[in-house]
Amino acid sequence: MLSNYQYLRVIVEDTALVSANSEMITAAKVLDRCDGGLATLEPTLDFVQHSKLLVGRSLVKMDGPIVIRLLNPTSYPRWV
Repeated sequence: MLSNYQYLRVIVEDTALVSANSEMITAAKVLDRCDGGLATLEPTLDFVQHSKLLVGRSLVKMDGPIVIRLLNPTSYPRWV
């Protein structure tokens, strides 16, 4: 099986509050240099443990701003 993984840093464009037990969609951008094309967006374990937020796995086009889905399964609002 051939695997071609590249880890890129992604940040939200504006600080956002994810309400308790809710989901939201927000704009984000890739900080690292990438070749464009399509990529699968997945969270790292470190991000999930630090923020207590889940990121929906999605297929994104890497040629500009991207959209990410955030889920807050906790009973408290979380900033991201």
